[in-house]
Amino acid sequence: MRAAAEGVYQDLIDDKFFISLNNGLADIISGLDNFIDKAGGLKTIIMALSGVILANFSNKIPEAIDKARYNFDVLTKGSDKAY
Repeated sequence: MRAAAEGVYQDLIDDKFFISLNNGLADIISGLDNFIDKAGGLKTIIMALSGVILANFSNKIPEAIDKARYNFDVLTKGSDKAY
């Protein structure tokens, strides 16, 4: 019975699958690293992304800051009114 269970276990868990999955993830991470290097580093990517975020959400940022400040006041002062 134990040998049969071990055989089923070996069939279900295929080492080659996990090795190929690990190699695939390593290739993805290596590609991401190459992209970051060719784009000028992480600082350049962060600056570009922040520019895109500001262009798309600049009108909502003041409202979000105001809500965060108000909710912080609610948490520290014990009021029951929150957004």
